[in-house]
Amino acid sequence: MKVWLEFKEELKTLLGIDEWKAWVRPIYFLKALDHKHLLLAAPPNTKIVSAYRKRESWLRQMLKQRGGYCCSLTKYPEDWQLERAAQMNPEWEEVVRRVLRKKPQRVTA
Repeated sequence: MKVWLEFKEELKTLLGIDEWKAWVRPIYFLKALDHKHLLLAAPPNTKIVSAYRKRESWLRQMLKQRGGYCCSLTKYPEDWQLERAAQMNPEWEEVVRRVLRKKPQRVTA
């Protein structure tokens, strides 16, 4: 996670604040699939995903230069998907706790 957070900060300078706010900011680190592959999550928003896809090969190249990392993108998981992942694989429990802390609480009437 530290690799992504440091790289994400660096992207402000490399891309400029406007582009960074437009698509990098809403993307967050979900999980390391192995020691070098970062699974990132984005909202289901066409503009954000399209902007990521346009820069994906560049991002991968930049991450590769920072220790051989790679990345891929998925949509923000739903709560039930996170809970199911944690049930099926205990190593996802930390991911679930971290992601659920970031999500706004839903108000039910």
